[in-house]
Amino acid sequence: MKPHPRIFLWFILLLLAACGHDHDDTQAERANVTVVEHTPGSTPFIRTLVLGVEHVEDLKRVSYSITPKPGTYSKPVAVDYERAWLDRRNAYVAASRRLSLPVFGLYANHANIVTVDVAFADGSVHHAQVTMETPAHTAADAFYGTRRSAPRARRRPCPAWTSSKSTIP
Repeated sequence: MKPHPRIFLWFILLLLAACGHDHDDTQAERANVTVVEHTPGSTPFIRTLVLGVEHVEDLKRVSYSITPKPGTYSKPVAVDYERAWLDRRNAYVAASRRLSLPVFGLYANHANIVTVDVAFADGSVHHAQVTMETPAHTAADAFYGTRRSAPRARRRPCPAWTSSKSTIP
């Protein structure tokens, strides 16, 4: 008995439909990380960054770096928040699926470029870039708003025992 061609065709279509579902999404893709907002902190140098994270189960760490302000000699500020630290501080609110992080090291009166990396257990990483505008620093001491050069080290006299004229008895 010869099999009917339509049954064979339906079998092939059913097999293709079963194989067509994409289970190869990374944990970073499944988490659907978004930047929700960033709100002012206690000084212009601090802000709170709120991320939307759908699936936080596989979250490993969140890190950020701040691009140095042009004209400064500083290196980028780089901070890592490990999962254990986030858990201890209840940074993730499951009901709203929001993760709140303090971002410190910002330049006052500047559009700070902050690069955020959200890493997951499978090695996948979600990258985001946020521009955080900060107000000027208006505290009574104008230390942070003025440019200062590093003080030069004073040359100290050599101790007596290193002098070429000294002798050890």
